[in-house]
Amino acid sequence: MNLLSILSEDHRRLRKLFRAYAGEGGSRSAIIARALSELRTHTRVENEVFYPALGLVAGEDTSPEGLRERELVQVLAADHAESLGSIPDMRWAARSEAAFAGLIAAVEAHLEREEALLFPLAERLDRATLEVLARRIAALRGDDGAT
Repeated sequence: MNLLSILSEDHRRLRKLFRAYAGEGGSRSAIIARALSELRTHTRVENEVFYPALGLVAGEDTSPEGLRERELVQVLAADHAESLGSIPDMRWAARSEAAFAGLIAAVEAHLEREEALLFPLAERLDRATLEVLARRIAALRGDDGAT
């Protein structure tokens, strides 16, 4: 397993929880709790492993395209921190279905941007580096890479 496969699996898990939330009537609070837990973990992994690795990739290239990519990484990292950085204090989402629906929309948009714009940048990392980063994620999570 490598960095991108772990992040892709995280995205699949989040989307599955969001679909379950949309289809559930009675057990939404459990789905919200699980989704917020997944988001906390995913945010930590991205902030501590994924974004720094992307900074290294973009930082190697001083061409105009490389500079734009580095700027993109910084903008999306800031977007990520702004939209998801307060998740540990997001008890409001569990109390408000409208707020949680808004969170779902913001996370979905973020996941789509990340997959379309940042995953291709991360694919520039060699296989060994992607695997090392996957082990760092597992260490952060205290397991084999799954939450």
